[in-house]
This record gives sequence, C-alpha cells and structure tokens, in this order.
Amino acid sequence: MGKLDDIVGLKFGRLTVIEIVNKSSKNISYLCKCDCGNIINVYRFNLKNGVTKSCGCLRNEFRRKNPPVNKGFIDNTCINYITNNKLACNNVSGVKGVCWDKSKQKWRVDIQFKKKKYYLSSYVKLEDAKRIRKEAEDKLFGGFIKWYNSIKK
Repeated sequence: MGKLDDIVGLKFGRLTVIEIVNKSSKNISYLCKCDCGNIINVYRFNLKNGVTKSCGCLRNEFRRKNPPVNKGFIDNTCINYITNNKLACNNVSGVKGVCWDKSKQKWRVDIQFKKKKYYLSSYVKLEDAKRIRKEAEDKLFGGFIKWYNSIKK
C-alpha cells in the first residue's frame, strides 16, 4: 500500500473511503460511501480536515431539524421590502415594481406579496404605471402594514 492508500477503509464522519480516484498532486480525491448509501468523490484535504463529513445528507437532516429563521419575514412577507423605499440600482422608472419592457415598448407593473408575484399590466405612460402600482400597494400592503405595526408595539 502506498502513502495515498493509507486512508482507504477509514471512516470520516459518515463517509467510508472505498478507493483512490485521482492521484494528481494537487487534487487527490477518493471514492467514498456515505452511511445513507450514496457514493461521492471527496478531496483528501476535505476528508482529513473534517470539511466533508457526508454526501450532503447530514446537512439536509440538520436543516429539517433546524429550519432557517428568516429575520424580517412575517407570514411569507419581507417587512423591509414593503416598508423601505430604496430602489434597485438599475431602476429607471423611479418606482418599485415598474420597469421598462423593451419588447412591448411599455412600462410593466408587477407587485409581490406573500411570496406571490402579480403582473398588473403594461402602460404607455409612466404616470399610469405609477398610479396602478400605488393602488396595488395600498390594497395589498395597507392592511398588512397596519396589522404588523399593531403587533410590533
């Protein structure tokens, strides 16, 4: 057995080293079998230093047990997005949710609320697009913002 074969048969986290795959001096990698049954290639460095401990099943289990907390999200709505008037750097209309549609040569109006995106329409005049967007914001966001402010206090 050579020096590179010295970890064949050893276990690193959930991975058992089966065989060496690549012996190049920079990227030595091994074929490994995970406890869940998946087979993956892993770099020697990642095995020896604990960077890779499974095929990804360990991370998936952790995420199922500990779902991410979306700070600033309530009821699938980003509070910061609907209360902040900051525009994207590429916005040319001056209004969130209003953009120029080159193919139609009109102003396109969209709005997003509770992870759903709504296409409102397209308008020749920017003023019409701005008005429709404002009406949609008042209708969709208005009650939600009042409710949010009441529970925040």
